[in-house]
Amino acid sequence: MVALDGRLDLEGTGEIDLQFTSRTVAQRKPTVIDLAGVVFLASIGMRMLATAAKSLNRYGHPCVLLNPRENVRDALEMAGLGRSFSSPRLRATRFAWRAGSDGRRYERVDFDRGGSSSRRGEGL
Repeated sequence: MVALDGRLDLEGTGEIDLQFTSRTVAQRKPTVIDLAGVVFLASIGMRMLATAAKSLNRYGHPCVLLNPRENVRDALEMAGLGRSFSSPRLRATRFAWRAGSDGRRYERVDFDRGGSSSRRGEGL
């Protein structure tokens, strides 16, 4: 799981693009991106996310976006990117990560079994 924070504008995206790609696309496995900390999403940030999703999909792996703020979700939908990312309830992996109460721990939510377990998440 990758947790993003701050502004994904020209400056913010430029600062994390290579590290983000190495933690997502280069891993070639299902990827969950927590957007709870993203306060602004510009087109360059959308491009970074969409490129990652497209590359992962090419290898047969889903890219799931979790917890976007309303303005970030609206920006993705207005740009027509809402369907570019997998829904955690519809993909074969059938699980997602949600932030715990301390903000640094994430709980795995298994939709098939209804259970959850705790794990420490990483941010960029």
